[in-house]
Amino acid sequence: MRQAMESSWDEIGPDEATGAGSDHDEREVSDSQDDEPGYCTLNLSIPKNHTRTRKAEGIDLTEGLGTNNDDQVSVSDECADDSDPEEQDETGLDPLQSKHIDPSTQPGTQIVADSDEDNDAEEDAIAVASDRGGLEAMRSMYRALYEEEGLVAMAMKAMNRYSEDSNTLTDTAELARTTAWHVMMTTHPDVLQSLLKGTLLADAKDDEDLRRILDTMSIRACDVRFPQPAIYQNIFANELLQCADAMEEYCDQDGDHTRARQVDSFRKPLPKLASGPYRKRKYLTPQTSKSISDARKSHVTTFLAGLRKRIEEVDINERDLPLKCPLVEIGYTQDTEVRLKAHLNHTNSNYIMNLMDAVANMLWPDRFKIHQFVIFLCTHTEQAVIAEILFTRLTHGYITNGGGFTYYAAGRSNDSARNPSSVEGAKWEANARRKKEQANKAAQAIGAKIKSIREKVAYLGLLEGALKAFTETIQSVAGGDES
Repeated sequence: MRQAMESSWDEIGPDEATGAGSDHDEREVSDSQDDEPGYCTLNLSIPKNHTRTRKAEGIDLTEGLGTNNDDQVSVSDECADDSDPEEQDETGLDPLQSKHIDPSTQPGTQIVADSDEDNDAEEDAIAVASDRGGLEAMRSMYRALYEEEGLVAMAMKAMNRYSEDSNTLTDTAELARTTAWHVMMTTHPDVLQSLLKGTLLADAKDDEDLRRILDTMSIRACDVRFPQPAIYQNIFANELLQCADAMEEYCDQDGDHTRARQVDSFRKPLPKLASGPYRKRKYLTPQTSKSISDARKSHVTTFLAGLRKRIEEVDINERDLPLKCPLVEIGYTQDTEVRLKAHLNHTNSNYIMNLMDAVANMLWPDRFKIHQFVIFLCTHTEQAVIAEILFTRLTHGYITNGGGFTYYAAGRSNDSARNPSSVEGAKWEANARRKKEQANKAAQAIGAKIKSIREKVAYLGLLEGALKAFTETIQSVAGGDES
């Protein structure tokens, strides 16, 4: 299943691309070029000094996060433990990422193949992977429902408007509705507001409280011993028109062979090939095949058509600026840190998103990076499917309207969430129960202290009354003696 987490592409400065300009490993927000709207970066990688912590300063880990324990996480669509069969890339991490997520600094962490992979051959899963209706109209509809009728109405609309096939939703309709309601009720309201507006990246840059909430969820999702299953979101925002043209050219095997070779070698250098036209296309070739997939070419074409239609609706003077609502991808994962690294490395990831990433870096080397957010922490296994579907719908992540990179039905490729014997899930659940027991004992101890204090206050009240009466008696006696 795709994870629900938010990642986004944004332009970065030369110092940031090389890891310079920072002598500590903390989340940073920089805006060094105020006159250039696209020149900013939001780095939400896990800081070294927080990797093992359970709390973020000033934040109640339970309030608003929808969990009764100390280990809940939130993530977003099509990235995560449920990825597309993509060519394996054994190189290091994205050089645009800050140094503290380099595998060399995380001994024992490996980028492994996902157990939950999208299948290009499953036509029924691809058929339901669609947003029907105009993107802005749908965005306005969900926001209006949320503001005027509340969470339940919005969740029910999202779940009922599109009939996901039975292979995706195997539970009863009533259970699906109940789970959808629970997912919405346990999503932090500030995060949900930004997701509905499509502005999570910009909001996190400007709002310190929101940034702290997102950081807290990331810490809990990436806890080394007890990682919490989560939904994440990937975000991409840049000069999209030029990217679209370059992606279309890439799909043409008779097009610019030099550029195609540059794109395919973005994450892993290509072997030396004989001279002549370069007709291979890594991002259009499934991992299990040696031939370019017509289905993949079709999906890229559908994505580009939706994206161009969306850009045409933007004022002509603003078409080369980052979209107000960037392209997104939602996914589910049981191992957030590993999954997000895999996305950055184009390993078992979304090939449309990877292609745009490679094209952008071919056109503008070292200027863009991916941003990733944990947006929801799962506390029950049944939330995985429903949360991925809900957040994909609410953030308009499907390719049909040019809102995101998802071409495959959300909630379909999530075997790990459906497997009750999952070791990682069992570890987190056991730890969550232990934390809950500890919290209950702490609450009982605090309650006993409060009761004791109240009893002492009441006793002091009695003493005060007795002292007052005694004082009045003495004063009365003293007054009688004087007379």
